[in-house]
Amino acid sequence: MTHWHVILTRPQREGKVSDELVNRGYETRVYYLRTVRKTRRGRRKGGPKAKIILTKTPILKGYVLCDREPDHRHRDEIDGIRTVMRHPTGQPVRLTALQLRHIEDAANGKKVPHDPLSPGKRVEIRQGIFEYHKGRVERLKDDIAFVRIDGFMSCTRVQIEREHLRPI
Repeated sequence: MTHWHVILTRPQREGKVSDELVNRGYETRVYYLRTVRKTRRGRRKGGPKAKIILTKTPILKGYVLCDREPDHRHRDEIDGIRTVMRHPTGQPVRLTALQLRHIEDAANGKKVPHDPLSPGKRVEIRQGIFEYHKGRVERLKDDIAFVRIDGFMSCTRVQIEREHLRPI
């Protein structure tokens, strides 16, 4: 499974950075939202008429998604790359398949569902050997949730598919 790295670019350089990375053998994604804009002409009487222009605006302004982390040489050679986004631990930020699917849906004009599950939320398990038990989400990974079930003087940690959980 491909993880998509998040690259921070200089303002309005998403397309240029994406093209340069593709020319060097990387696979990139930049998602655009098509918008209609009206020019400022036509404010004065007798002046030129206002025009309606179809424009493309990046959904993630200042960011390009790349299939792998560009090496230092390519980052220095390509004008427009600021940095590869990293966690405080130093690991590069990688988008999960679910996060990428939400970005693609937004780019295609579909409504992105709100995810009621997030770390720290209380949930009830709806299927399996822990059915009807309640717990707290510790972390999420793609379509799997890691849930802590507190019992009397002990706790259990389980991996459960998201569809088998109900937020409380």
